[in-house]
Amino acid sequence: MNNHPHLSETAKRGLRALHRAVREEMEKKSRLGQYVIVFRNGKTVRMLASEALKTASPEKTSGAKAK
Repeated sequence: MNNHPHLSETAKRGLRALHRAVREEMEKKSRLGQYVIVFRNGKTVRMLASEALKTASPEKTSGAKAK
């Protein structure tokens, strides 16, 4: 999350919460075998949530709780 040094601490906490919520929803969709729509290489792509999770950035999708 250090790539947003200009954000206030409140905004950083909000962004972490948003990332966590998206990760949780993608994990749920993965368990159910559902698709997600993502933006990859300048295009909108429909893919299995499990595949999207495999290629997601660990920094942005970490399931770790924010302090």
